[in-house]
Amino acid sequence: MRDHVIIGSSGGWIATADERGRMRLANPVTGEQGDLPAIATIPFLKADQGGRYFVLIMEPFVQLRYRGELESWPLRPHPYGTFTLTDGDMRRWFYRKVVLSASPRPGDYAAMLLLGNYFGTPAFATAEDGRWRVAPSRDGVEDAIHHKGKFLSVTYTGTVEAWERDGVHGEFTSKVVTPRMANGGDHRHCSKYLAAAPDGRLMIVLKNAKRVKDLFELQVFDKKIQRWEAAADIGDLAILVGVNSSVCVSTTKHPELKAGCVYYTDDKIGKASLRRGARCSSWYHRGDESHNDDSDRNVAMYSLKDGTAESIPELGEHLSWPPPAWFIPSFHDSRGWMRLANPVTGEHGDLPAITTIPFINATSPGGHHFIMDMEPFVHIRYRGELESWMYPYDTVTHIAADDMWLSFYRKVVLSASPRPGDYAAMLLLDDYFGTPAFATAEDGRWRVAPSLDGVEDAIHHEGKFLSVTYTGIVEAWEHDGVSGEFTSNVVTTRMADGGDDHRKYLAAAPDGRLMIVLKNTKRMKQQNHFKVQVFDEMTQRWEAAEDIGEIAILVGVNSSLCVSTAKHPEINAGCVYYTNDDMWEASMRRDFWCSNRKPNVGAYSLKDGKAMSIPGLGEHLSWPPPAWFTPSFPR
Repeated sequence: MRDHVIIGSSGGWIATADERGRMRLANPVTGEQGDLPAIATIPFLKADQGGRYFVLIMEPFVQLRYRGELESWPLRPHPYGTFTLTDGDMRRWFYRKVVLSASPRPGDYAAMLLLGNYFGTPAFATAEDGRWRVAPSRDGVEDAIHHKGKFLSVTYTGTVEAWERDGVHGEFTSKVVTPRMANGGDHRHCSKYLAAAPDGRLMIVLKNAKRVKDLFELQVFDKKIQRWEAAADIGDLAILVGVNSSVCVSTTKHPELKAGCVYYTDDKIGKASLRRGARCSSWYHRGDESHNDDSDRNVAMYSLKDGTAESIPELGEHLSWPPPAWFIPSFHDSRGWMRLANPVTGEHGDLPAITTIPFINATSPGGHHFIMDMEPFVHIRYRGELESWMYPYDTVTHIAADDMWLSFYRKVVLSASPRPGDYAAMLLLDDYFGTPAFATAEDGRWRVAPSLDGVEDAIHHEGKFLSVTYTGIVEAWEHDGVSGEFTSNVVTTRMADGGDDHRKYLAAAPDGRLMIVLKNTKRMKQQNHFKVQVFDEMTQRWEAAEDIGEIAILVGVNSSLCVSTAKHPEINAGCVYYTNDDMWEASMRRDFWCSNRKPNVGAYSLKDGKAMSIPGLGEHLSWPPPAWFTPSFPR
């Protein structure tokens, strides 16, 4: 989805528009995406044959917006005529924001499109209807949210309205739910953002966009007295505004945010586009302050109590184009499903259900709880030698679906260039279970494989899955084309320096040498400490290596990756880049609101024996645990 600009964000999804004026829905977490209806489904908006120009016929548009009262049109008696925009102008000046219903997805959504302030009125679309319907709005809609099952909007004059859909005709109409706010201001200089507090109170954030800095005020609606009241103190709340649907959150639950602050982004897409164009022109650097660097203004936070704005260093510097947007990921799928997704192309698909393992069954039609029959599992893992299992095996293990990623799954390793319909996958189970499972697109199911010593980490290298056992032996896995089973054979000797207090990560250098990164997991340590062992094929021994030359190793929940720093100079040579990949520990810190200050993303210098933060990445929260991702851009 390169060249798309975000024009909305809510419910874990983003709405985007490309240079051709086409709008899409996308979930950056799952990779799922789909089209929103074409804008030309509005009857009086015509596209030329190539879709390069759009012509809005103004008379029926004005007729609909003002319910036939044409004298309300502010440009009257100017002839209505037509309004023509290029395809690139649609996202700059015609679209302003898309607000989505709760838990949207392709095939099941409602969307509210806010048009640029010249046009003022909204349009609505649902998955069932498959078209945009312009709705009447005399005062115009400046901002909107989806709250308690309804779209709510604030007009340019400061009135909040609720929108209802006629189930027969499919049209949306509004009714007033609050009186007008007294000090709304001129929309040309003061923007309004509508939000709802966790306790349901309606709020309007006022942004006074002066030339030097942004100033914010907050109005809260008091239901008892039916009035808007100024509020300089909002307790432990923080509000995020911008092209996203405005959201108000508790900083007690989200301690990474500062209480009493408005977090804002530059959401003027048209102006951001002009600034981008100005940077390419010859007169840009001639002292016109309106076009100077605005990186300190397009992402920042404003303290309502102190009246001061601050940058957010952890986020780094954001360019004016494309304009930034807040995104709140939604991990609502708590049924233990696994998916493949390519965040670059948007391609996605399901991995096989875990219940394709014959001895794992869901206990309800919704799949919210699983039971695992341990005897056949132990039989496969130890090739029938049941005495090797140290626990009772004539039992069943119960696992809640939302615990699968905490206490059953640990890592999925993919074959080279995977995609839905063409992949092989190796699922590493939690250390209690120890053994791996394999799946291929052709087979469509998971097969548990035998592993006496258990698999601690794995990679896909030179066409094969390689793994390291908990006892420090590297094995290669072969797929039997007839039976479909995977079996392993030993390819290295046992590494001497493993130990119970080390976690092992397997990697392969660009020249093919096998490496094992040892992470010291002692609890008393405040920092992570790493060692590297390199396998010498000539001597068939593992050797400690403090100097790994011009390479760096990235480890975590991702498949461990060893890269040349000569080809990637942004990475420091001789370092291990790591993330915290302990799902259980991260979940506990989230659930008990523990500090996120533990260094869960960092770089460790093997030569100096020191751990360093990575300032360019900012601070990462404990949940969800971060992961390294290496994008692949198809040609």
